[in-house]
Amino acid sequence: MEISDYLRIVRRRLWILALVPVLAGGIVTALVLAGGPRYQATATVAAPALVGGPSSNQYSGSGGPKTFVANFVAAATSSRIVNQVAAQLKVPTSRVEAGLAASPIGRSSLIQISYQSPRSSETGPVAGAVAAGTIRFLFQSQVRRSSSPTCRRSRRRARPTATPRRRRRWARPSAPRRASCARWSPGSPPTRA
Repeated sequence: MEISDYLRIVRRRLWILALVPVLAGGIVTALVLAGGPRYQATATVAAPALVGGPSSNQYSGSGGPKTFVANFVAAATSSRIVNQVAAQLKVPTSRVEAGLAASPIGRSSLIQISYQSPRSSETGPVAGAVAAGTIRFLFQSQVRRSSSPTCRRSRRRARPTATPRRRRRWARPSAPRRASCARWSPGSPPTRA
């Protein structure tokens, strides 16, 4: 069998070779047009004050930004956040799961949350609620610590005192060692109390 034999067979079946791609393209076009409009909203989370910096921050050190981005992306698409947002906004959970995506922007600590839906009225609120819920979820340990009764008592008792040292030298005012409490509210970076 030679090349000319192969070409002759291909020429006989040329209509099949042309029909399959045209048919596939037509099916895809019909599905896209029949699907109706899709609306998309994005929320960008910028948390530079929460990432890196002093060792008291939850995401400190050189790997802090990477860890924050990985944790945020995983938490934003988790079933806990999806169920919470679906219940809060009365949107079906399956629709939130299908339309939600979270991804880092380049190599920065910025994260973009996007939500697609056939209903334009729900896209913005869902994207915003996912961003806020994820931040709350990731930093809830600091919120709990700062609102615990132990932390409130330690803040009241901790007053600077001066103590005499040898020969008329006075020590700098120092506070008693406080419990490890962090002050934080949504929208502000966590700080040590």
